[in-house]
Amino acid sequence: MGVFFWTIRRKFWHLKIWHWLYLTALRVYRPKLFLCAASKTSDVVIEGFPRSANTYLVHAFNIATGKNFKVAHHLHDPCQIANAGKYGIPCYVIIREPLDVVISWMLKEPKLNPETILSMYISYYNFALNSGNVSFVNYKDATHKTSDVVKRIAESLGFNDHEIEMPATEEVFQVIDDIKKQREVFGRNDFDASVARPSERKESEKNVLKEEVSLTCNCLLNEANILFNEVSSCAKDIGNGV
Repeated sequence: MGVFFWTIRRKFWHLKIWHWLYLTALRVYRPKLFLCAASKTSDVVIEGFPRSANTYLVHAFNIATGKNFKVAHHLHDPCQIANAGKYGIPCYVIIREPLDVVISWMLKEPKLNPETILSMYISYYNFALNSGNVSFVNYKDATHKTSDVVKRIAESLGFNDHEIEMPATEEVFQVIDDIKKQREVFGRNDFDASVARPSERKESEKNVLKEEVSLTCNCLLNEANILFNEVSSCAKDIGNGV
């Protein structure tokens, strides 16, 4: 998706009319993604801004609970959060440090500029913060304390702890890789940069991009960092079991 699309999307995605238009468009043009939208039959929403371990946490949750729940996920749009509130569905939103999000997304979509990503980040989490129906999950907890996060979400849905069988990290990565390969055009050479998990190529390119973004987007990055700290303070401390 191009810069123009994301710019237009960010400008209107806080409006109710946008929520209806976007979901209607998904129903017609991307029916598989539409099935991931929150509805009356959804059990839980697990969402977040792109490149925030959404894929990892959703697959870990599904594997651990035996796919016993209908999970709404991966719209990366405020309409998902709004519909969770509308239907009274538990909503968990992952929050990751903005600079890391920007770098990860730029590695996947090099044509997307950091200003657009940061503006969207700020808009998205302001909406989530003001929605009143969101439980926030820190990215580091989602990726490093996955078992505790999955258990907390599952238990909130009435799933007993002894029924949860956590998969190994590599098992989740394998599922992500398999799905990614099925979607990619044969022969594409940017798999390591675009796959939704850590990779050697990403690590080797991060530092150069971080320096560039920090210099060119200082004001927006500071605003995003302030918002990140505010939202993070709302997240439950997994380590202390709060």
